[in-house]
Amino acid sequence: MKVEDLLTNFVGLSVIMTGYDANVIAPKLDPLEDNSIAQQYLRLMLARADNEIFMQTLALLGNILSSMPDPAGDPWSWTDDIKKQVTEQVTALLLVDDDMASMCRRLTRLWYLATWYTNEPPDSDGLVVSMEAYQQGLAWPTFQAHPMGYSELDFGYWKDQPDTAGTTPPLPPVLNAPSATPPATESGGKQRGGV
Repeated sequence: MKVEDLLTNFVGLSVIMTGYDANVIAPKLDPLEDNSIAQQYLRLMLARADNEIFMQTLALLGNILSSMPDPAGDPWSWTDDIKKQVTEQVTALLLVDDDMASMCRRLTRLWYLATWYTNEPPDSDGLVVSMEAYQQGLAWPTFQAHPMGYSELDFGYWKDQPDTAGTTPPLPPVLNAPSATPPATESGGKQRGGV
């Protein structure tokens, strides 16, 4: 599989698993830039993930994407209908396989937390990809916050209520999938498993 195809499939899977638009995952300014966050994550997963399962997951997504209408030459410009169809097929074909579902959960955590966990469910020993990745983790805009220890806002910004206070970001589509289950709760309120 060519690097461009790997990146296209990786970005497509990332869009479905995170619920974020491809322009956030791989901005059009230079989506193939060698050090973009998408490229960093792809390289990391190629180096650290179970390669056979990861490549199988990307290939299956490639098959799903090839059955969709070509969005005017831009593989990441999906209409809502195409995104819905791809999400349904990912749910039906990828998330029913334990190994591929585990890979997809790790990918989702990677995008949100900028941390790679080798165990499923994750243990406390994760690898933070880079400071840049940490700052651009999807957890921050989802929580309407900035990364701990980093802010581009002026000193004292916290005294004012944010413009988006009271709004809730949409849930990523995969969280509503039949195969996705909420984390189990142990006694004492601790959570285990889940995304």
